[in-house]
Amino acid sequence: MSFKCGLNKVTNGPLVFTEQFNYLEITVKNNTDNTTKTIIQTDPKLNYNAAKLRFIDITVDYTTIRNQTKTLNLSSELLNNTEYLLNETTKYFKLMLRLKYASRGIQVSKCNNAIISPNITNSSGLQTDYILFPIFEEVDETIEVASGFCLNDKLTGRPLAGYIKINPKLMIFKKNWEEYFNIMFIHQMTHLLVFHRLLFEQFMDSSFNKIGINNIIGTKALDGVQKYIIKSPNVLNVARDYYNCSTAEGIELENSEDGYLNHGHWESRTMLGEYMISETSDDILMSEMTAALFKDSGWYASVLSFTGGLFRFGKYQGCRFLNENCIQKQKTPFGNDYCLNGFEPTCSSSRLSKGICYLADFGVIVEPQYQYFNNYMLTGYKLADYCPISKALTGDSVYFKENCYYSDFQRIFDFESSSTDIKTSAVISGCFQTKIFDQLKNINKEMNLYSNCLNFECDYEAYNYTIYLNRNDTNQTVNCTKEGGEVTFDFKDTANPKKGSIYCVDFWQICTASTPCSTMLDCWKKKIREGYYVSNFNNYTYIPNITQSFDNSGLKIFEGNLTIPDNIDFDINLLNPQQIFVTVKGEILLTNILLLAMIMTLLMLL
Repeated sequence: MSFKCGLNKVTNGPLVFTEQFNYLEITVKNNTDNTTKTIIQTDPKLNYNAAKLRFIDITVDYTTIRNQTKTLNLSSELLNNTEYLLNETTKYFKLMLRLKYASRGIQVSKCNNAIISPNITNSSGLQTDYILFPIFEEVDETIEVASGFCLNDKLTGRPLAGYIKINPKLMIFKKNWEEYFNIMFIHQMTHLLVFHRLLFEQFMDSSFNKIGINNIIGTKALDGVQKYIIKSPNVLNVARDYYNCSTAEGIELENSEDGYLNHGHWESRTMLGEYMISETSDDILMSEMTAALFKDSGWYASVLSFTGGLFRFGKYQGCRFLNENCIQKQKTPFGNDYCLNGFEPTCSSSRLSKGICYLADFGVIVEPQYQYFNNYMLTGYKLADYCPISKALTGDSVYFKENCYYSDFQRIFDFESSSTDIKTSAVISGCFQTKIFDQLKNINKEMNLYSNCLNFECDYEAYNYTIYLNRNDTNQTVNCTKEGGEVTFDFKDTANPKKGSIYCVDFWQICTASTPCSTMLDCWKKKIREGYYVSNFNNYTYIPNITQSFDNSGLKIFEGNLTIPDNIDFDINLLNPQQIFVTVKGEILLTNILLLAMIMTLLMLL
């Protein structure tokens, strides 16, 4: 599952600022007789100081897409689903975002090519905090959604109105489509509300003074390549704590062609799995850095209480993770985040999704700064500066195919769990690497490597956690210590006995939420923050196992560099970059990792 943001496919700027008078209705209480009255505060700056923080009110004007449904002969199902999704998206922001300053009576006369409702164009405007105008339009065949600005507040610079262009060819027939498109719309709304260079220029302090773009965006050099970074005060503070790097200069922005000029996405090399990278995956999570960016704008209150602590890419890895290459001398010092065994089963760094190690020889020499291996054609994921990372495979009929919360799983073993097996709120599902020996079927007595979604439960008093091997038998468990490491087990099943081992990650890499939540949307609904247990690196009163996976200390790819044989055409679907198509003698197959490994190994032996 992946969507590609259309940020760089629409023209934005210069911003248009409202000229109408902004006011706020304030309820005032008389402490003498306990009566209340509503007054209109006429000084915008007094509004800011007098108004209590309140959750944002977002209005969606559906006039345009309702009209287009008729004129373009679009289906009513598309219209109904789009309206439903946008209503759900705005609900999430109404749960999370609180305004420090409110502009009411918003009047919009023009917003791209949207047809605007008369109650928005009239002189009194609409009593809301933000107006969104959805438009059906195929911006690009590879883009599902794009967005742009229409109106900003003159005093504060806060965005008041914007449009979102939706490809009418949306694939709403796949399972989990609601969650997929909800997150996609949330991504675009975040661009419209805070994450864009044009908005960075409007960030303000408590005195309504612009902070200045040079205090928001900076640069740093990594191996001779100039990188843009976000260095705003709150982002910098939480980043230094998150990465355990007191000298961090800021957080890198994406340096690829898509969205680069607009500074609208985090760099995947250091923020993989965050919902504001340019191409998302099965892990879509809100980091503390994005939460801090909302606060740095000066428009919104802190939203740190909504991350759930689920984003874990690079967490506590130190300054080296930010300032050095992911691969060094064909090894990685960051085993929880990068991999070396191409196409072997992996888990994402958040431990919420299964995947494969995205590392292969694509037959093209990569740029010198990304030549991490002796074979200059051996490369990883492009948007992560070609670093080898865990990448989920996709499915034709389902979004989030490898996610441990959303997916039903094609269970290799009957002890693999899914979210539907969870019996208590304390038990959640996560990904663990396992080595399995099937005593009945494996005549060669070899241990096979898998990544499995299994239920687990954290004990914050003993600092350990329990993994449940059997979703129906609480006695079939593995106990993991806080340091992590390999633990052997004997799966007691007379019909299908198995022996093996499971890799327990470090306690603080998986037990991070004060109350368990399983996805970004789940955390937002529950208003879950990162647990107070893990508020800073000082909780490491022990030496963690930093490998975090089986034998990830050196390069091992099918006993050498993985080369695609001449009679195999290996390609990545551009609409879903983690979807692997393998063509053997003209026949196209959508492969899984085991099939791909089998094909590659057999043909190499020929």
